Amino acid sequence: RYAGPLSLGGDETAACELDLEYRPTTASYLSSEHMDPMATGKAMAEMPWSRAYFRRLRSERQVRMEQGGVLSGSISIDGEARAVTLSAIRDHSWGKRDWTFLNRYVWNIVSLEAPLALGGEPFTHLCYTTVDYGDSFSHLVSGWIAGPRRVLPIVAASDMSALAADGVIPRRYPIVFRPRGQRPLCGEVERSSLDHSWIMQGGAFEVNEAYCRVRLEGVKGHGMSELGFARHSGITRPAFEGAR
Repeated sequence: RYAGPLSLGGDETAACELDLEYRPTTASYLSSEHMDPMATGKAMAEMPWSRAYFRRLRSERQVRMEQGGVLSGSISIDGEARAVTLSAIRDHSWGKRDWTFLNRYVWNIVSLEAPLALGGEPFTHLCYTTVDYGDSFSHLVSGWIAGPRRVLPIVAASDMSALAADGVIPRRYPIVFRPRGQRPLCGEVERSSLDHSWIMQGGAFEVNEAYCRVRLEGVKGHGMSELGFARHSGITRPAFEGAR
């Protein structure tokens, strides 16, 4: 629930009231249980090992859960109320979140408008992410695709360095990933032009996100496209400079 101002841009606001309830519709993903050990092992194998390297890995100790569902209830803006039923994904994380460990990442969360059949089962929500974790992992693949009964971890994905390596985020970009035990899945993400950024850790890291439409193996979907960039990685974007 929320009751208060809603920013409309600049100094303009509207009175807003939200009364929404989340209901899960898919199996839940827990990184400590579902994250694929082979994908993590491959990412580790690319890095130079040392005692300091493994101490750094142990220091992060982060666990994440995510789950697809439905958000329903009412939204009122300046007294005009509407009932809503929205596909949704919830997430929560525990442990240290030190953004200075990161160089950059790509995070896509998607609700499909119709089930995608894999191995005879329906899958409706997915999270696709790749991370350049600096000295820990140069290309860590993570994420999942889930339906009412099962959650499959993502074990491989297209090279992140081919996307926004110069800090310029394209309006459209392809995604290719493979869930465990399945063939590679191909899709395209189209970001809204109404993206926004915010800066964290004393100006050291920028997060940029936008609503997006997705087509995965011919099935339409929608969600959020989020990319993160560290200043120390050498990537400087106009949004980063303007928000500093």
